[in-house]
Amino acid sequence: TVVVLGCGGIGSLSAVLCAGAGAKRLVLIDGDLIEESNLNRQLFWTKFDLGKSKVAVLAESFQHRFTHANVVPISSEVLTCEQLLELLEPHGITEPAVLIHSADKPLGSAVSLAQKFSKKSGIPVIAAGYQLTKIIVDSLVSGPIERTAWHTVESAIMPSFGPQNAIAAGLASHLAIARLAGIKLPRSRLLRHMVDLERLRWSVAK
Repeated sequence: TVVVLGCGGIGSLSAVLCAGAGAKRLVLIDGDLIEESNLNRQLFWTKFDLGKSKVAVLAESFQHRFTHANVVPISSEVLTCEQLLELLEPHGITEPAVLIHSADKPLGSAVSLAQKFSKKSGIPVIAAGYQLTKIIVDSLVSGPIERTAWHTVESAIMPSFGPQNAIAAGLASHLAIARLAGIKLPRSRLLRHMVDLERLRWSVAK
């Protein structure tokens, strides 16, 4: 089970990538409605979805895309760990499970809420966000993690893998925009950015 708290630019894409990689159950939590200002970076709604619930639209798109996934949309704002635990209780979240926390409310409290939730529930938490030009992803784990077999969706053509595609596309578009905007980058005929996902290392080679 993948629980996604905050289904904006980071959360909605994370949910789709997890489902595309084979996650069979997703719980989507967000109380926001879709606004025009969301459309430049939140890729799963259009101008025809303005005013609709983010989790409702996202859950509907899953029905058309992933036949294997059981999706639970919860349209609610979460401000405390206790509120999150209360929302999840009726849905029987069992292991293996993980929470992706990308909500921006309450502002600046993602890590503290995630720490409390992980400690009380025993569920690992990935807290993701950014500050201006810096991307921040915290991985919080309470207790041991047992390795389990992972199965991709039947239609998948490996080794193409959604999370890798998204990282490569994000970096490529960022560098393209920097060039178009005339932002100074290191001068080199070849400047190679390499992300090693197995070791979680980022390197730049000329």
